[in-house]
Amino acid sequence: MPADNGGMTMNVKKLCLIGGIVLVLGYISGAVYYYERFFYNTEVYGIDISNMKMEAAKAVVQDKLSHYTLRIRAREHEDVWIGTSDIHLHYDFGSAFEDLKSAQPMWNWPVGYLRRSRRDGDFPIVFDEKMLNDVLETFSFLQEEKHEETEGCIYIGVSGRYRLQNH
Repeated sequence: MPADNGGMTMNVKKLCLIGGIVLVLGYISGAVYYYERFFYNTEVYGIDISNMKMEAAKAVVQDKLSHYTLRIRAREHEDVWIGTSDIHLHYDFGSAFEDLKSAQPMWNWPVGYLRRSRRDGDFPIVFDEKMLNDVLETFSFLQEEKHEETEGCIYIGVSGRYRLQNH
């Protein structure tokens, strides 16, 4: 009696059908997951924002900037520091994050695992000029009446900006 290969062929067809359904469901699940998220391998200013939603990614990049401080060392005076919160220093993202996300359509999510997506230098850094002027006014060594000529330079205040000028 010949062997019945019809049953085995039917099992292979069922396994292929089930495997195909699992693959399609996995692909659709990935697309739904990346609908509001950045692809894997996405960086902004060297900061990994892979798999993050838009607001979380912006917050992580903004937080990196919030740790910067400016140290001013004046001769014969103690050092002073200006922090980002002192002058409301922050990135102006504009539509750059939205542009980056729109370049990553959700149906292309497997591509994110194959290549890196980077964004650098697109965000201007802005600050509140009035807050900066208020901070600078507190530094004793920048007060005109307390400033003396130093090695051929003299302090000059120009429309809220401070600089040393040769005279």
